[in-house]
Amino acid sequence: MSTTPATNPTTATQTTNPADASVSDEKTVPDGVTLYRAAVRGVRRCLEIAGERTRWVDSLCNGYLDMVNGADPEGQLKRFRDSAKSLADGDIYMTALLTALDTAKSEEEAEFLVLRSVSAQQIDRARARRA
Repeated sequence: MSTTPATNPTTATQTTNPADASVSDEKTVPDGVTLYRAAVRGVRRCLEIAGERTRWVDSLCNGYLDMVNGADPEGQLKRFRDSAKSLADGDIYMTALLTALDTAKSEEEAEFLVLRSVSAQQIDRARARRA
């Protein structure tokens, strides 16, 4: 009697153990370009939640993504980050992108940090208008 790998309990445990997958995932930090692309997904999500026009959302997000397309995406990202710091003052989405790039350790965290940053900036602006 032979068992196939799909029905062999030992093999199934070895290949599908979630604890093994999470350990390796936690130790691997994506490169900066991958985190940047994830942060842009966060910007897209914020704009979609806000009900912005699809054409405008696509234009803005594709523009952000164009900054890392080409022969040297890491170099382009570095140049973007260097120049964006002075431009980000007052721009909630650029500020959110930079915040995510400074602290995110995973794609999910990059998206979340953008959402959190945009939300916090909008709350701060609303409070300042009331004051």
